[in-house]
Amino acid sequence: MWPKKGPAGPATASRNGSSNNRRGFVIAAAVVAACTGLVLYGVLNTEDQPKPRAVPTAEVTYEVTGTGTVEVS
Repeated sequence: MWPKKGPAGPATASRNGSSNNRRGFVIAAAVVAACTGLVLYGVLNTEDQPKPRAVPTAEVTYEVTGTGTVEVS
């Protein structure tokens, strides 16, 4: 059978509306807190930054033989 409905007075409507408003506020606050946490984690997490690559270097010696003048660069 159908459930009995009580009188829908202003107090009942006010409580239900307030509950829905509070639930929406809590959900919105949780979403904002989660987004803020993710942004702060991304900004403050500096451990995983890639290290700069080492440039390979080697010592080179040129030996020039011959006669005359020459410019080596």
